[in-house]
Amino acid sequence: MPRCPSCGFEGELGSFKQLRGNWKYNFYTVYRLQCPVCGSVFNYYVGISPRGKPSSFTIASKPRPQARK
Repeated sequence: MPRCPSCGFEGELGSFKQLRGNWKYNFYTVYRLQCPVCGSVFNYYVGISPRGKPSSFTIASKPRPQARK
């Protein structure tokens, strides 16, 4: 389950907006997602290592949009 690195919102993959098609990076499948709560953009990596261990993590790529004054 992806978790937003900015606000902590956690949900199913379908509850986030997918900004582009997924791609492979080594044994990971990478998804570029946007949080529905705060709008922050991040990459979600999920896969199974060559040793058979499930692995997933997120990397923030764009900060949360600032509110206009």
